[in-house]
Parts: sequence; C-alpha cells; structure tokens
Amino acid sequence: KVANAVSKDPVLATRILGLANSAASAAAVTITSINEAILRLGTRIVCNVALADRMAGGFQDQRIYGPFGQTLRDHSIGTAYVAYLVADTAGLPSDEAFLCGLMHDIGKLYVLKLVHDVGLPSPTGKPSASTLQLVTDTHAEVGGFLIQKWGLPESLQDPVVWHHEPWRATREPRATAVTYAANRLAHRYGFGVPRDEEYDPLADHEMQELGLDESAVAELDARAPGLYEVARRGLR
Repeated sequence: KVANAVSKDPVLATRILGLANSAASAAAVTITSINEAILRLGTRIVCNVALADRMAGGFQDQRIYGPFGQTLRDHSIGTAYVAYLVADTAGLPSDEAFLCGLMHDIGKLYVLKLVHDVGLPSPTGKPSASTLQLVTDTHAEVGGFLIQKWGLPESLQDPVVWHHEPWRATREPRATAVTYAANRLAHRYGFGVPRDEEYDPLADHEMQELGLDESAVAELDARAPGLYEVARRGLR
C-alpha cells in the first residue's frame, strides 16, 4: 500500500529513492525501485518522509509566511532528521523522534498565520519585530495546543512544548531531550537558520545525559548535513 501511494507521486518517489541511495543510508548497491527503497528505509520512515513532504508543501504562501515559511520548513525538516539520528544513537525510538523534530516549531507557523488572518499591519510586507517576538514567546505553548487540537499522539506534547527547556518535561523526558538536542544541533549546522558557531554540544548537560560523547557527535556531524540535503532537495 505504501509503495502504491508513493508511486503515484513522482516528486515524492524521487525523494524516497534519493534518500535510499544516499550515503546516509549506506546503501551498498543502487536502489532503483520504490519497493526496494521501502525495504531499505522501512515503512515508518517512508511514511514520515511523506508526512514531511506534505507538511512542507503547506508553508509556501508568501502572503502568509513571507520569507520565513521556507526557512522554518527547512529547519523543521532538518531537525526531524537530526532527531532521527540522535534517537538512534541514544537507543530511543527514532520514528517518534522524527515526528517530534518535524512538529517542534509548528507553533511558529500557526502564529504567523493568525497574525495574517487578523490583518495586523506590516509596512515592509514582512513580519514586524513585535510579531517575531510574539512568535518566539508563544510558539512552544501554541504548538502543544495544536497537538491536542489535531488529535496527534499525546507523546508529542512535552517534546513540542518543552523543546527549549527539556528539564521541565514530566511525561516524556527522554523524547523531549532528543528534540532539544536535535534543535540545538540543527542550529549548529545551520539547517534553515543562521549557523550557531559558538554552540558546543559536548559541554551541554542534556547531550551528556543522552550519551552523546565525542565520537557520537562526530558521527552526527558527518551524517546529518548529507541527510538534510537529500531530504531538502525536491521539497515542494
């Protein structure tokens, strides 16, 4: 069923094949069919890729999001794939971590849409400084509200609400820590945001709690950028 659905969408099929053949997936031979790609990646990650593809396609309206739609889309996609890698390294469920990373900043896009819908003026046509501050201050809580409103798994709630303050999570502390780590690393790599040159993951207590030592961080540094570029290429 997954293969049939993917095969009907040439853009999505191309992305799935590209991901299966990427260095990040360590394919020994070239994969040329959707069935082989799904066997290589697993049905759940293929479904997650499809979800990311659909989510990314919804944030292209310049009238609503301005230039931030693309950057937030790229950051969410990048964080999702980093979360997948971090969880795998830490021995935690990687598919759920992917969703946490994908959804962690959904509140930002929703707040931008609300601002657009109520018609707050912006002389430049871009979100004002006060709007951006509102987005920063409220996006995590708004994201948690959306998780409930849309009937998404309750396990996503704490990772979305507390992805900047993982020590405050009470229900999913490990998944929240993974989401935090993925977000910080995505900033470090410059995935959809300016690169954070000063951040040192080895000095971060939360990273240490996840068991991300020097060799684990080095592996993430080697794998994450390539995986991100493959995932980002061809987004709608």
